[in-house]
Amino acid sequence: MKVTVRGLAKTFRTMDGKVDAIHDLDFEVQPGQFYTLLGPSGCGKSTTLRCIAGLERPDAGEITIGDQTVSSANVFLPPNERPPPRRPFLSTPPKLEITFTSLHHQPPIAALPNAGK
Repeated sequence: MKVTVRGLAKTFRTMDGKVDAIHDLDFEVQPGQFYTLLGPSGCGKSTTLRCIAGLERPDAGEITIGDQTVSSANVFLPPNERPPPRRPFLSTPPKLEITFTSLHHQPPIAALPNAGK
């Protein structure tokens, strides 16, 4: 399913002022395409994914999943109303999914002492 992001912007207000997490972001992911958001900590990768998933409301821009606009100036669909990805091997396809990862979820372990366990 195609995902299109046009003019996406999100600003957070802090005690120190405004922080532009995303500023005028455009990209398109074609069906079956593998796409990576890559950048340093704090550059807006997670905020972008949260906006696509519907966990964060963008300040500007448009997000389209398939042929349905899920976020724009006058539209915002919550996560449970967004189009599901196509998964023919599942009897009931899930809605759009996001998996959070963090180095802090798993304590650091060395591979060699754990080999063969």
